[in-house]
Amino acid sequence: MLELPDKKYNIILADPPWDFGGGGVYQDNNRPVRETKKQYQLMKTKDICELPIKHLSADDCVLFMWSTDQHLNDALKVIEAWGFRYSTVGFYWVKHTNKGNPCYNVGCWTMKSVELCLLAIKGKPVKFKKKRNIKQLVIAERTKHSRKPDEVRNRIVALLGDLPRIELFARERCDGWDCWGDELPRHLELKGQKMIEKNGYICEKGYDCQWKCFALDKNGFSFGEIPSDYNAWKQWHDKKCGGRLIPLKITEVL
Repeated sequence: MLELPDKKYNIILADPPWDFGGGGVYQDNNRPVRETKKQYQLMKTKDICELPIKHLSADDCVLFMWSTDQHLNDALKVIEAWGFRYSTVGFYWVKHTNKGNPCYNVGCWTMKSVELCLLAIKGKPVKFKKKRNIKQLVIAERTKHSRKPDEVRNRIVALLGDLPRIELFARERCDGWDCWGDELPRHLELKGQKMIEKNGYICEKGYDCQWKCFALDKNGFSFGEIPSDYNAWKQWHDKKCGGRLIPLKITEVL
């Protein structure tokens, strides 16, 4: 496990990699069936509960936790295990495509188009509240898999102010936030040269797979004769190979 910071925070934003079980998930707009486990490393609820997050939270702290409706019971268990008590739903994210059309994914009963960000508290953090007009409903574009809208971070800061804050299971860095997660790009300095480690994926079949790997930066780039768009690359890979994709760190010298 990655080492957690030795620091206390008044705001914690978490996007746990919930385990959806086996099988594929149907998607709208003619997108292919996806398997969540091929997108990132999943964790069992028990393992998420056992993370030492209590050491990160200040005496007065607000936890914002992303959850699907399927994982509500799991999220409540994690909230309690981390030393918080559930308060309310902080945000509802209503998803739409880049053309403004509503997004729908098939669930067990009804088609899903909303994701929840639960709000839990430790101590008495209400004293940090700066505004009373922060809206719960967030209507924002769904981009790449599991990426959450920046607007939620902005509203959290508007609600509570410029307090020490961290994002757990983060996939990108954000100004003003400490970030923790195994999919974060890492910046290094080596003998005067700046290096950046970018998130990528490699097929479990290794060199037996002709679609070797794919690295992600702001615009996306690839190795070999592979589409530069990640979703196009993944569709191509799944069709040609079907092997499980494993997160990879790729270092580039700038």
